[in-house]
Amino acid sequence: MLRPLMEERFALKIHKEQKLVPGYALVVARSGPELQPSPGFQMEPTAGMPSMRSGKLTIPYKNYTMPVLAKLLTNALREPTIDSTGLTGSYDFSISQSPSEMVIRLGKVDPDLDSLPATLVDSLHALGLKLERRKVQVEQIVVDNISRPTEN
Repeated sequence: MLRPLMEERFALKIHKEQKLVPGYALVVARSGPELQPSPGFQMEPTAGMPSMRSGKLTIPYKNYTMPVLAKLLTNALREPTIDSTGLTGSYDFSISQSPSEMVIRLGKVDPDLDSLPATLVDSLHALGLKLERRKVQVEQIVVDNISRPTEN
């Protein structure tokens, strides 16, 4: 809806490209997955009420698929994360994080896995999952042309 207006008013021309960038792959750990399948009925993925225990903030997630978890991790880590688990279906699980590790990550991060929040790594490990540093493919929008707007 907005795109045709931008194309008309600003002579906007764009295209999409696939690009390899540093990121993470969500994979199954050697121990195998320890995920609780969601009940049979289908509903939208939901995050429950956070709770604070032993200095850690724990958030329960219901009916999450692995691609949705990868997207959640992309937002949390500020780096692209793809699902490479091969797991299908929806799962219920909890992820904990220390408030001191919840500081928003700005700019580039150290490509070391040690730069990941320890409690997040522990939470994923308890689920039989882990993050591996990889080049991942992302879609980027490239602006080919833009001009001053036309008169009203």
